[in-house]
Amino acid sequence: MSKNNNHFIAVIGGAVSGSVAASSLTEKGYQVVVIEQNAKPFGKIEDGLPKWHKRQREQEYEKINDRLNNPNIFYVPKTKLGKDIDFEELVNELNFSAIILAIGASKDRPLLLDGLDNLEPNSFIYQNDFIYWFNHQDEISQKNNIEIKDGVVIIGGGLASIDVAKACQIELFRNAINNKLNQHLDIEEIETLGIPRICEKLNINYDDLKIKGCTIIYRRNAEDMPLADLPENATNDAREKIKNVRKKILNKAKDKFLFNFQSLSSPNSLIINNNILEGITINKTAISEGKVKVLDETVIINTNQIISSIGSIPEPIKGIAMEGETFKVMDKSLGIYAEKEGVFLAGNVVTGKGNIRDSLKHAEKVADYVINSYLNPLDNQAGKLTADAVQDFLNKKESLNEQQFEKIITKIHELQKKVNYHNNYNEWISSSN
Repeated sequence: MSKNNNHFIAVIGGAVSGSVAASSLTEKGYQVVVIEQNAKPFGKIEDGLPKWHKRQREQEYEKINDRLNNPNIFYVPKTKLGKDIDFEELVNELNFSAIILAIGASKDRPLLLDGLDNLEPNSFIYQNDFIYWFNHQDEISQKNNIEIKDGVVIIGGGLASIDVAKACQIELFRNAINNKLNQHLDIEEIETLGIPRICEKLNINYDDLKIKGCTIIYRRNAEDMPLADLPENATNDAREKIKNVRKKILNKAKDKFLFNFQSLSSPNSLIINNNILEGITINKTAISEGKVKVLDETVIINTNQIISSIGSIPEPIKGIAMEGETFKVMDKSLGIYAEKEGVFLAGNVVTGKGNIRDSLKHAEKVADYVINSYLNPLDNQAGKLTADAVQDFLNKKESLNEQQFEKIITKIHELQKKVNYHNNYNEWISSSN
């Protein structure tokens, strides 16, 4: 074995953060297995982005495939942690040198309003279900179909909420044009040109379509929406510029897709009559010292449909300690799991952000820490300073021996055989439709 082949790392999840971590580790000569719950390792890129993001989606697919198509990466598809393999087996029986959990945040954060569970179908929808439907509506059965109602209220803020609003407006506009002109419009063309320009092409007045449109309600101001990142230690001037950028992004989307936006608003309660949603009561809010303060003033919005877009959280897994809605970590920036040495978390399972760039940056940081401060804490003096945050048992622990390596590889082959994977990544990706 070469110097670095005395360690074997398990990466759970093969999308952006998982593939980045795996690639970083193999570049240093380590053996890596990537265990992925789906056939393909694309995660929320596949169905977390609306269908018009076709180019971005394909670019990310290609990047992930390039990272994982590596002879030093064992790929295990269709194997879910907590179901097909236990967390306890990974950490206690297989003797991996380190384990990186890059399983993402696939579960919608629950909206805590009384009465949601008893509403008529199609009255309340979570973002992930909505985007999946939007991408696959032509192939979904009538039973599981979603009908966008004019005046739908979207609760949340950020790029994901804007994507939901855009999708709602596109559907409402397509349906209105179809009813008025008996003409079917292309989703990607509407997204590219925007609704006003399509109206010009069709020589039709948008107001004549009598679309009320969807409304995003957000508890902060427009400039607070996480639409552009604020650099660490930013100056006051830089902060103001970022705030202006955020407002411009929101206004550009509003002008292009004609949705409504209501700031300083927090959901209070639902207005329900015989399980039929008739509206939502909103508390006005104020920002005080950077925090949201809920005021006594209330406003009623009449609506028959609500979409919750308040973020995603990780799905609980047996054996992994939780702290609130997320997994328990002792250092969020480095993804150090609090309950077991040698276990790390990478990407939006820790950051709580769903965007690709943040997931990639966090995975790179975690992989670098694992390499320099955990597996080889004496190799990098700067990394060694951070290594004090965890017990340095690997510094004292003997390297894996041939028998331990063989045990891991035997288990990998067993899992691969179970799903009929023959260790040819490109062939598997090409044939998995």
